[in-house]
Amino acid sequence: MDKYTKWISARVRLGWVLLAAGILVIVIGVVAEWQFADQPYNLKIITGAGILLGGIGIGYLVRYGTVLRKDGAYTRACYELIEHEPSDRRNF
Repeated sequence: MDKYTKWISARVRLGWVLLAAGILVIVIGVVAEWQFADQPYNLKIITGAGILLGGIGIGYLVRYGTVLRKDGAYTRACYELIEHEPSDRRNF
């Protein structure tokens, strides 16, 4: 496994973690709205934060999960990573 595959695998794991955290926060938000319905606070922001986390997790999974299939997207992504790596700037 080269360093790019490790990096992409770490991004896929991060996507799964964010998705799971988003689902957990959504459930907590819904339960909080149900339990504390008599309070004057708007607890829908908790559910909104969960939706945001889940959406970011899905974005990571879609973006980097397709790269791990080892088709043309993998090689394209590796070339893009190599292009955007900081070069050795000591030669200026």
